[in-house]
Amino acid sequence: MVKETILAVQEAEAQASGLVSEARQKGKELAEQTRREAQSRSEAAEREIRESLEAVRNAAKLEEEEILSEAGREAEAEISLMRKRAEEKSEEAVRLITDILLKT
Repeated sequence: MVKETILAVQEAEAQASGLVSEARQKGKELAEQTRREAQSRSEAAEREIRESLEAVRNAAKLEEEEILSEAGREAEAEISLMRKRAEEKSEEAVRLITDILLKT
């Protein structure tokens, strides 16, 4: 009976040792899987951030182009108006000079 108990204890120890080894292996596998998943999520997040930044840059570039285009149109309109005023002033000056010359 003592022999049977010793054998049973030894068998239980062997089973426990096997279970511990199996649990360690499973733990290592789960840790590796978790690490890979975390790395994958991190890479996906970085990729999403880069894509978002690129989208913001593109939007800013479009906005800048629109602003510059609008500023160009406004400048052209202002230049056109200034030319028209200059022509009017030039015509007025010619009339005044002509009047002065005719009076003298």
